[in-house]
Amino acid sequence: YPADAYVNPIGGPHGGYFRADQAVQQAHIDGSYAVAVKLAADLTASTARVSQLVGACATDGNTANDAACLSDFIQRFGRQVLRRPLSAADLDFYRTLAGNSVAPTSIARAVGVMLAAPEFLYVIETGQSTVLQQGRLLLTAQELATRLALHFWNTVPDAELTAAADSGALLIPATYQAQVARLAADPRAERTVREFFAQWFELQITPSFDSRLSDPVYHTIAGSFTPTAATRQNAIDEIGDLVAFLYRGNRPLIEVLTDNRNFARSADIASLYGVAPWNGSSTPQAIPNRSLIT
Repeated sequence: YPADAYVNPIGGPHGGYFRADQAVQQAHIDGSYAVAVKLAADLTASTARVSQLVGACATDGNTANDAACLSDFIQRFGRQVLRRPLSAADLDFYRTLAGNSVAPTSIARAVGVMLAAPEFLYVIETGQSTVLQQGRLLLTAQELATRLALHFWNTVPDAELTAAADSGALLIPATYQAQVARLAADPRAERTVREFFAQWFELQITPSFDSRLSDPVYHTIAGSFTPTAATRQNAIDEIGDLVAFLYRGNRPLIEVLTDNRNFARSADIASLYGVAPWNGSSTPQAIPNRSLIT
């Protein structure tokens, strides 16, 4: 898949397909549905793919095991897609949708609907219907696992987190704390932090720094500094390195706005501060009055 982009399919002041943009328009729904249908068709486009997706039981020519084969696939695939064990009603629904058949078109129908399900596309939480805490419903273990994985990794739970959820262990405070620590320390968490701040600061709409080199007014402002085609990304990368460094050090959020050190790894951005580029590992060099530098 291509990277998320600042593209709005309908016009207006929204971020289009960024996670930080909470608007959902018909174009998003249509796009999600089209992807689900196309992916379902691709996953079942050949006997080999059906066998890999569903299991050899779907292509062995033995109709006696088709019912068990279909049920096993729906439960297994549904657990991954919906991020929770399927209920008996869920199983009946998708079995009926597939016409109780393991034919490629039948499997594609079930897969397509599952991948277009609101529960797959969005975070829908119903909680534990019988457990109240201070007047609020507690999340189920699977809902908690999904929330943790999306928060730290911007993706679905991995095998370890899934196992902790399905066993119920994730609802035990000690297990929960251990999983939070594990997810927070994983390199994927740093990537999510970078992405969050890039969207919060709307860095994706930062214009190219070298687009007005022929404008005398621009040089009046820029002085002797001459940006290149890479300067824009270098400036964005410095913000990412800043927030990643503070995240690894467990520093407070306010320091994202007040830290006065140099995190520029490129010579062009570092030259604006009058310092040498940062090597990415040592303690960054403080820049006096950095907030006043323009």
